[in-house]
Amino acid sequence: MHITRLTEKAKATTYLVIIRLNKYLSRGLKDQDSYIRLLAIAPLVACTILIAASFNRINYYVPLWYTKLWGVDIMASKEKLFIIPVVAFLYTTLAIVLAYLAKKFYFTYLSRILLYSAGLLNLVSLASAARIVSMASAEAFFSKTIFSINISYQDWGFLGLGILGFLASYLVLPKFTLWAVKHNLVTDPSKHHHPGMILVKPSARGGGFLFAVLFLVLALLFLPKNGVTLAILSAVLLCGLIGLIDDFQNANPGSKVKALENPIVRLVALLPLPVFIIILFGVVPQYVSNPFDGSIFLTDFAVTILGKVFMPLPYLFTLIWTLAIMNMLSWSNGVDGQFGGISGIAFIILGLLALRLVGTEPVQITTAKMAFIAGGICLGFIPHTWHPSKVMWGFGAVTVGLLISAISIMSRAKVATAIMIIMIPFLDGTITVARRVLQGKNPLKGDRKHLHHLLMARGWSVKRIALFYWASTLIFGTVGLITAEKSAVPVTLISGGLVSVGIIALNILSAGKEKTAIKEQLPEKQDQLQSA
Repeated sequence: MHITRLTEKAKATTYLVIIRLNKYLSRGLKDQDSYIRLLAIAPLVACTILIAASFNRINYYVPLWYTKLWGVDIMASKEKLFIIPVVAFLYTTLAIVLAYLAKKFYFTYLSRILLYSAGLLNLVSLASAARIVSMASAEAFFSKTIFSINISYQDWGFLGLGILGFLASYLVLPKFTLWAVKHNLVTDPSKHHHPGMILVKPSARGGGFLFAVLFLVLALLFLPKNGVTLAILSAVLLCGLIGLIDDFQNANPGSKVKALENPIVRLVALLPLPVFIIILFGVVPQYVSNPFDGSIFLTDFAVTILGKVFMPLPYLFTLIWTLAIMNMLSWSNGVDGQFGGISGIAFIILGLLALRLVGTEPVQITTAKMAFIAGGICLGFIPHTWHPSKVMWGFGAVTVGLLISAISIMSRAKVATAIMIIMIPFLDGTITVARRVLQGKNPLKGDRKHLHHLLMARGWSVKRIALFYWASTLIFGTVGLITAEKSAVPVTLISGGLVSVGIIALNILSAGKEKTAIKEQLPEKQDQLQSA
């Protein structure tokens, strides 16, 4: 009897172990630990941004080598501060690779230990960088940041405006969504067909218009009312209204203004209107970076008409550049949650770029505030546009591209730096246009060959694609922030070349799969014809 009980107990224990082991093994590669990786990477990005943002404010020599006795030996040139994020980056990369291998062989807990160790190291690196910056700052750096208690609005207002923008969009979007549904401003995938549509259930539209309205209200409250600011606000509002009208006609199949959906009408007649407003008020660059050395001054070329001198290149460049950014960014609005993260991060990076010039150009304070307001509003969209989305940006997403272009010009960001910040959307759009032209197709007609479509075809989930776009924007934006002053052009060319190779390779693989699928279907179709 006793032996029977022991046997039954052993069987029960064995069964329990098998269940737990099966549950443990079933996690396998399904649990991607995406959030742990993001939490591990975030302090590293913050550390890099902190060093880059404070680089011009700190003394040339900083206390870096903690292992040495206090004195001259502990000091190092401030350029060596980047050793901290570089070492942290190398360890983080190694930890992520090893964690992937550990997960592949079902060592789930080892994988997480590696990721947590990377996060801990990056937190220590961030704290170390903050301590060094605070000790070596020639202008009492931390007395001018949010970490000081006795601070003025001017000092912490940038973060405050970003938080205010986030709360505004986060709180207003649900009410706007109800309004949109009530007025039939909804895209229903069963009624509306677009080659690139991924939507699987009805969703409200018009988010781009709400972005324009919220930005207008907050900017009027907190920004100076000068000619340039009012011109940008007018352009943003006009662009938002164009987006709203387009969204209404798109949501109603029987609309009488379907011509607005024509890509040629949009590109030639509608989108240039808000761009002309910012051009007329002087939001144009005077020079662009020379890929080889120095700068190319757009004002050097002039023509004389009826005795008056005209310099058309700054205006022509602004028109082409802005229209390109508006369209290419809006094309990266394909999956839920993708666009809000990309644009929010891009605005914050541009705001930090503007702050680097405040010492010589106090007007850049306004540019930075503008960027942080816009960035906060975009990030506030994420909870409502996260998969499955409750509301879409719609065609009004081009408003974000218009504002990003204007702020990049105002902040004196080099073209190479601006491209670096939106590297993935920019190259995806460029390659898409080139591919369509080479295939003899309309370059403005939609298809399912954008990068997010290609990633979905390879089994990526919507959430994973959105996180990938956020992470890439954050990484490339940080690199652009670090290299903005000296080596922006070569870094952008090298990074752009590598990314382009990856996107082109995905296009080639996708085309190869389509050809294989067609060849496999041909015999079946021939058999069907013969049997008929």
